[in-house]
Amino acid sequence: MLLDRPLSVTLYLDMVTDRRYAAVWSKLEQKAGANLADASELYLANAEARLADKPDDKDRFADLVRALHYHGDFAGVIERAGGIGGDIGSNTIEEDDGWALNLTAYAHDSLGRIEQGDAIFDRLTKVDGQENNWAVSFLINRASRLIGYGRFEEGLEAATLARSVKGSPYAEMIVAKDHACALYGLGSADEAAPELAFLRENKAASVEMAAQGLLCHGLRDEAASLLSEAFGRRSDARLGDIGAAIAFSGPVLQPVDPALSP
Repeated sequence: MLLDRPLSVTLYLDMVTDRRYAAVWSKLEQKAGANLADASELYLANAEARLADKPDDKDRFADLVRALHYHGDFAGVIERAGGIGGDIGSNTIEEDDGWALNLTAYAHDSLGRIEQGDAIFDRLTKVDGQENNWAVSFLINRASRLIGYGRFEEGLEAATLARSVKGSPYAEMIVAKDHACALYGLGSADEAAPELAFLRENKAASVEMAAQGLLCHGLRDEAASLLSEAFGRRSDARLGDIGAAIAFSGPVLQPVDPALSP
């Protein structure tokens, strides 16, 4: 049975925000422990054991780094994964390496070492996205991170780079959301009209991303209506969709005043 296995923290969160698993929510809560501490401990121990059994398995290594990250052991993430990758431009890096480096950048961020996080994501831009389509994930994460820090000019440039690599419909929604938010932050809301139109037209690919893009522009009523409509239409709707949008719906981004820009 699924609940008898060590489950990742993210899988727990997925299941407790998905109505299809409502019948086992109480069991999941009991097994996960307060603040998911029990689930995290068990998954980390399992990830350590799996890697010890196959030390050269990059998938298991990336899984351990992920377990450390969600366990809050950011120093452990950096210690384990900080030195991987080598010369990324030589195309020796694989997708699992990329995820480990991505999480290492987030670990630096969590410890207040933003410049170190920047450097790692900048290294990941050297992966040839045309030969390695998976690289789009890290280009997108880089753009979203910069915009999240209010570094809108850099974020817009990063989002444009992410758009140059073909991604899934969901990836395209994230990129459009990032463009919309960055343009608003730069005081160029009018230029974001095509991005908002794309988000509206393709909302079926990700209601969450469509809502977040609208929220960046202060369109809270429209975002709420969109989410409410989706929930009424989908019996298996994920509560995480609306939860993520609500978490995002704090103060609207404050645009840059062009007159004050250097």
